[in-house]
Amino acid sequence: MLKISVCDDDKTSVDKLVSLIEKYCQAKELEYSIKRYTSGSELLAGNMSECDLLFLDVDMGSENGIAIAHEIRKVNKELILVYVSGYVQYAPAGYNVKAFAYILKNDLDSLFEPTMNDVMKQLNFRGMTYSMKAGSTEISIPVKNILYIESFDKTIDIHTNLPQEIFTQRQTLTDTAKQLADKGFVQIHKSYLVNMQHISKLKNYAVTLTDGTNLPAAQKRWQEIIARYLDWRGKI
Repeated sequence: MLKISVCDDDKTSVDKLVSLIEKYCQAKELEYSIKRYTSGSELLAGNMSECDLLFLDVDMGSENGIAIAHEIRKVNKELILVYVSGYVQYAPAGYNVKAFAYILKNDLDSLFEPTMNDVMKQLNFRGMTYSMKAGSTEISIPVKNILYIESFDKTIDIHTNLPQEIFTQRQTLTDTAKQLADKGFVQIHKSYLVNMQHISKLKNYAVTLTDGTNLPAAQKRWQEIIARYLDWRGKI
């Protein structure tokens, strides 16, 4: 569950951001919740220790978004902070509170989606999980610990860098790929789904992972694999 908060003293701005967030999360099939705030004091009264992502205005009348963020950082150092402001001059101050991004309101329509894509990469890296069932037991595996997933007809082996290296699940690779579509995975072969966080080399129709594993890639998918990886890395 992605827990999001939006704070702006302008209700119209809050409504617009909430609409963009809902559209994005629904398109990506993400589980999410949104809390709305129209003042910094109201925001600070909320439980910010449980927030994953905060969209915050900088200038809210008598309230300063930088000072508010300093207070929030005392209870939540991992929260991803995105400033949305009508004023560019406050952007440098955002670094003092480790702002992830700074979007001008005039650029919100064009920059919201790419910013959210970057946010999701960061959240995936920090510890979003993949849930699976092993018999009657539900297991949550941190996405960052999954190296690749190997298919055997209607069963998959999830290869990880955890003490229990392999987890087996009765599920097709196609269904697994859909579940992990927004979590940085690319299918390189009919039998392999790879976590792009762990790709160290792409060469000669083969993928080398950070643990040294070499996996074959389908030649007909090769250009698509490279394009997906470069896109994920933010190079195109």
